[in-house]
Amino acid sequence: MEPKPFVMVPGIEYHAFGNTRDHAYSTDSVSFASDDIAKLKPGMVLIQQYDEKKNDSVDVLISQEEFDRRGQDPSQCA
Repeated sequence: MEPKPFVMVPGIEYHAFGNTRDHAYSTDSVSFASDDIAKLKPGMVLIQQYDEKKNDSVDVLISQEEFDRRGQDPSQCA
């Protein structure tokens, strides 16, 4: 049986992250809602990064190429 596509519910905040099977490594989490997804265009990635001026994490849209580049940059790994 084919599962139904996931449908986001307006007003609900979702949180996503990834980790290895043994939980030795994990990604930072990202939080988003359905209206955040509406901002995405093909080839764009929503990330959250720390903003020193706001002393908080903020949403940032970057290209897939930038996302891939950051993933290969050791200084981006904590």
